[in-house]
Amino acid sequence: MAAIEALQQQGVEVEILAPAPSAAPVRIQDSEDLTPPQLFAAYAKSTGMPAGVEARGLSLLQALLTSQGSSAAATVLTFGQVTLSGFLSFADRVSYPLDARGVVVLTGSVDGQGFQSNGAGKSALAMSSLWCLTGGMDARSEGASTGRGLSVTDIIHSACKSATVRVEGTVNGLPFVVERTARRRGGKLSLMVDGVDRTMQEMRMTQAGDRAFKEELGKLVDLSIWEEARAVANKELADRKAALAAVCTELPVRQGFRDRFQEDLIQSEAEETLLAAEQARLAARAAAQASASADAELAARQTARDRARSQAQLEAQQARHAIDTRLARLERELQEHEGMGERLQSAGVEAGSLLDRLRATLGQSMNDGAVDVDALSLQSPPEEPHRDTHAFDSQRLLEQLGRSASQAAACIAAEPVPPGSASAANPHEVEAGRLRAQLATEAARVLELEGRGADLAAQLADLKLVHDALRPTGVVNYLLEGVLADLQATTGTFLAALAPSLTLELKPSRPGRADPEAVVEQVEKSVKVRVPGSQVLQPRSIKQLSGGERRRLALSLALGFSALAKRRGLLQSNLLVLDEVMQHLDAEGCARVAALLRTLPQASVLVVAQRGSAAAEAAEQLDLVVKEQGRSRVLLDHRGEA
Repeated sequence: MAAIEALQQQGVEVEILAPAPSAAPVRIQDSEDLTPPQLFAAYAKSTGMPAGVEARGLSLLQALLTSQGSSAAATVLTFGQVTLSGFLSFADRVSYPLDARGVVVLTGSVDGQGFQSNGAGKSALAMSSLWCLTGGMDARSEGASTGRGLSVTDIIHSACKSATVRVEGTVNGLPFVVERTARRRGGKLSLMVDGVDRTMQEMRMTQAGDRAFKEELGKLVDLSIWEEARAVANKELADRKAALAAVCTELPVRQGFRDRFQEDLIQSEAEETLLAAEQARLAARAAAQASASADAELAARQTARDRARSQAQLEAQQARHAIDTRLARLERELQEHEGMGERLQSAGVEAGSLLDRLRATLGQSMNDGAVDVDALSLQSPPEEPHRDTHAFDSQRLLEQLGRSASQAAACIAAEPVPPGSASAANPHEVEAGRLRAQLATEAARVLELEGRGADLAAQLADLKLVHDALRPTGVVNYLLEGVLADLQATTGTFLAALAPSLTLELKPSRPGRADPEAVVEQVEKSVKVRVPGSQVLQPRSIKQLSGGERRRLALSLALGFSALAKRRGLLQSNLLVLDEVMQHLDAEGCARVAALLRTLPQASVLVVAQRGSAAAEAAEQLDLVVKEQGRSRVLLDHRGEA
């Protein structure tokens, strides 16, 4: 410090600059040199992303890269002139040159009221080109502080039916004309490039408002692939949610069908079981009844057989008795006729033989219940008429005995046949089969829906993680880390010229407020102020800065942004518009701004300022916007009325 004081005592002007802050550490090295899939894979590894989520994100990016064309080339935009009519305070047609003007201060005058320039139309003229190209104006001039922008009625002059702004120039060496017209009902936009109509959309009265800082950074690096990927992920999320909602709607209905069929099947099977049991009981009862009936019939038949046997035995006894009686009579007659000779004696022998045979046959018939009538047949000699008569009587008796025995045998041989029973079909069995088939169908559908629902839920979870990774707080934030470092360095160059005691540090993330160890993916702007007379830097909130310090900081950041866009080959323009850039600045601040503006590379630097201000006094050229009776016009290089 002593050396500095010595130099100052010698008349040397010494300026102490705050040391430039170091850039925040980059989590993914050379992120801008990586392809989107490579960057996503590096981000997945850095954040511990599940493998399935990483695979889905990579697949989405690969599909987009396959269908995406080549990226747009760098744009060199040269503004020639702007023509406006019916636009704000410019009721009449006014043309204003924009190319090769150098540093021009645009001031104004209202109805000849001295230095009164508010409302003259300076900002309207300066921002007319922006409105023509974008349909919006500077956020401050549109009333951002009040939360509303300019309406169609605000833009169109009260004496006009429409407002038209026409911008002419060249883009990449080709002439272009953009003309935007606003009417109280509708409007139109036309774009001609090299004589070819390139108008691709209807004109809409869109209001441009503030944008997030990351969206502004996105202009310095190609984020189109990430924006498209996020849009695709968002659509897939919506599709999966709709599909899952449909499954969740159908599933309870199918489950209700399944449960109802299950209940009906249980009831039908119970009825089937009850009916089968009843049929078994009835079959057993029928079998018991049939068995009892068969036993009764068999007993009756046995009784009839015994009765027939007894009757046959009785008849046989009677026949035997009759035969015995007859034989006894024949014996008596034989004894009476002993003298009849040889033939009678032979007949007697035969009669005796017949008697033995008859006795044997009768004895057998008593046991078998049948009499062989043929076995009892006897032929009597024809020579003896009395013998024939006796034989005939015996034969007749034997025939009667045979018939009785045959009847008894027939009764004994007949056996009862038990009645059969046929089982009736169970009507509940068919119904149970039908219910089983329906239950199987509904159960299969329920399982299918449950599986699909689980799969959709898993896909939704993965897509939600992919979608979150594609948000500005995700992989894009990692991509912008390198951009932030470049922007911090470029801004620091301008800030050293405008505010040597200030430094600006840009960080891609900050610690969480509730949990300091947690990382919040949000750009943090940190300002430090050098303590006067030392190299010590103290952190200070941007809200604690004075109006002039905030103005210098904002201008440095805007100029750094413009310079970085040009250096990266994204956009190069010959025109730079600064509206009230020296407001709230002291004389030293105005001098620094004026000196810096002369070093800028733009061919035309248009500065909007108040009449009599330091900017107006230091201007190389001064254009005056004059407003009389509600209508504005422009006087070029009119320093005489500054």
